[in-house]
Amino acid sequence: MPHTLEPMSAASKSFLKEEVPIVPTRAECSDEGREASASKLTSSARRSTWASKEGAALPLGVTWIEGEQAFNFAVYAEHADGVILLLYSGGDLTNPVSKMNLEYL
Repeated sequence: MPHTLEPMSAASKSFLKEEVPIVPTRAECSDEGREASASKLTSSARRSTWASKEGAALPLGVTWIEGEQAFNFAVYAEHADGVILLLYSGGDLTNPVSKMNLEYL
Protein backbone atom coordinates (compact mmCIF):
# COMPACT_ATOMS: atom_id res chain seq x y z
CA MET A 1 0.00 0.00 0.00
CA PRO A 2 1.78 3.18 -1.12
CA HIS A 3 0.19 5.71 1.28
CA THR A 4 -0.31 5.53 5.04
CA LEU A 5 -2.19 8.37 6.70
CA GLU A 6 -2.14 8.79 10.46
CA PRO A 7 -5.42 9.90 12.07
CA MET A 8 -5.87 13.60 12.79
CA SER A 9 -7.42 15.12 15.89
CA ALA A 10 -10.81 16.85 15.69
CA ALA A 11 -9.07 20.22 16.12
CA SER A 12 -6.77 19.47 13.18
CA LYS A 13 -9.69 18.49 10.97
CA SER A 14 -11.51 21.66 11.94
CA PHE A 15 -8.47 23.77 11.06
CA LEU A 16 -8.08 22.12 7.67
CA LYS A 17 -11.75 22.65 6.87
CA GLU A 18 -11.47 26.33 7.73
CA GLU A 19 -8.28 26.89 5.72
CA VAL A 20 -9.37 24.97 2.60
CA PRO A 21 -13.15 25.23 2.25
CA ILE A 22 -14.75 22.56 0.11
CA VAL A 23 -17.36 24.07 -2.18
CA PRO A 24 -20.00 21.57 -3.35
CA THR A 25 -20.56 21.23 -7.07
CA ARG A 26 -23.79 22.55 -8.59
CA ALA A 27 -25.05 18.98 -8.95
CA GLU A 28 -24.56 18.34 -5.22
CA CYS A 29 -26.66 21.43 -4.35
CA SER A 30 -29.41 20.76 -6.86
CA ASP A 31 -32.83 19.16 -6.41
CA GLU A 32 -33.23 18.41 -10.10
CA GLY A 33 -33.49 14.63 -9.64
CA ARG A 34 -31.99 12.47 -12.36
CA GLU A 35 -30.18 15.33 -14.10
CA ALA A 36 -28.41 16.22 -10.84
CA SER A 37 -27.46 12.56 -10.28
CA ALA A 38 -26.10 12.27 -13.82
CA SER A 39 -24.08 15.47 -13.38
CA LYS A 40 -22.74 14.19 -10.09
CA LEU A 41 -21.66 10.91 -11.68
CA THR A 42 -19.97 12.77 -14.52
CA SER A 43 -18.14 14.95 -12.01
CA SER A 44 -17.08 11.88 -10.01
CA ALA A 45 -15.88 10.13 -13.16
CA ARG A 46 -13.72 13.14 -14.01
CA ARG A 47 -12.10 13.00 -10.59
CA SER A 48 -11.29 9.30 -10.91
CA THR A 49 -8.42 9.85 -13.34
CA TRP A 50 -4.96 8.58 -12.42
CA ALA A 51 -3.69 12.10 -11.73
CA SER A 52 -6.61 12.72 -9.37
CA LYS A 53 -5.86 9.59 -7.37
CA GLU A 54 -2.07 9.48 -7.50
CA GLY A 55 -1.18 13.12 -8.18
CA ALA A 56 0.99 14.66 -10.87
CA ALA A 57 4.79 14.54 -11.05
CA LEU A 58 5.14 18.16 -12.14
CA PRO A 59 5.44 20.92 -11.12
CA LEU A 60 7.62 20.10 -8.13
CA GLY A 61 6.45 21.45 -4.80
CA VAL A 62 2.91 22.16 -3.63
CA THR A 63 0.20 23.10 -6.13
CA TRP A 64 -3.46 23.97 -5.42
CA ILE A 65 -5.74 22.38 -8.04
CA GLU A 66 -8.91 24.48 -8.13
CA GLY A 67 -10.97 22.01 -10.19
CA GLU A 68 -10.23 19.18 -7.74
CA GLN A 69 -10.34 21.37 -4.59
CA ALA A 70 -7.12 19.62 -3.55
CA PHE A 71 -3.40 20.08 -3.16
CA ASN A 72 -0.82 18.16 -5.21
CA PHE A 73 2.57 17.51 -3.58
CA ALA A 74 5.35 16.61 -6.02
CA VAL A 75 8.76 15.69 -4.61
CA TYR A 76 11.95 14.54 -6.31
CA ALA A 77 14.47 12.65 -4.19
CA GLU A 78 16.85 10.59 -6.33
CA HIS A 79 18.10 8.20 -3.64
CA ALA A 80 15.17 8.21 -1.19
CA ASP A 81 13.22 5.07 -0.31
CA GLY A 82 10.25 7.15 0.83
CA VAL A 83 9.11 10.57 1.95
CA ILE A 84 7.22 11.67 5.04
CA LEU A 85 4.84 14.55 4.37
CA LEU A 86 4.20 16.59 7.53
CA LEU A 87 1.23 18.98 7.65
CA TYR A 88 1.21 21.85 10.15
CA SER A 89 -1.46 24.27 11.32
CA GLY A 90 -0.95 28.02 11.26
CA GLY A 91 -1.23 28.10 15.06
CA ASP A 92 1.48 25.49 15.74
CA LEU A 93 4.44 25.36 13.39
CA THR A 94 6.33 22.93 15.66
CA ASN A 95 4.00 19.94 15.96
CA PRO A 96 2.51 18.42 12.79
CA VAL A 97 -1.27 17.92 12.72
CA SER A 98 -0.88 15.01 10.32
CA LYS A 99 1.87 12.80 8.95
CA MET A 100 1.71 10.80 5.70
CA ASN A 101 4.29 8.20 4.69
CA LEU A 102 4.78 8.22 0.93
CA GLU A 103 6.53 5.30 -0.74
CA TYR A 104 8.34 5.36 -4.05
CA LEU A 105 5.93 4.79 -6.96
